[in-house]
Amino acid sequence: METDTRQPVQVFVDLQTESSDAAAPVEVPVNGTAAARSDENISQWNSYLPADCVKTMIEMGWHVTT
Repeated sequence: METDTRQPVQVFVDLQTESSDAAAPVEVPVNGTAAARSDENISQWNSYLPADCVKTMIEMGWHVTT
């Protein structure tokens, strides 16, 4: 006798028809406090990460004053 009553679940997803390789730009208002915090973060990153890694992080927008 078969006791497994599980049924496969059907999932319907509405996918976007247009794809983009580029991320949408993010507008971040920068004030003096945010700029100082970003400078401090970069100083900390430079103390333990390779320079090319920090450069990439900045280019990717991890630092709000770029």
